[in-house]
Amino acid sequence: MLTIECQKIQGAQNIVAKLTSLPFNQCLHSITTVDCQPSSAASGMLVFVSGNL
Repeated sequence: MLTIECQKIQGAQNIVAKLTSLPFNQCLHSITTVDCQPSSAASGMLVFVSGNL
């Protein structure tokens, strides 16, 4: 899941499509926080990353 400008995008293909459609040629990623927690799914993990593009 990617949330960008209040729009929620789910799935790897949809996320790549959104990021490649953004109106700039170069992008700098700045990660501000990372939080990992076990999920209710078997052997799953929830990873929350926030930052700026």
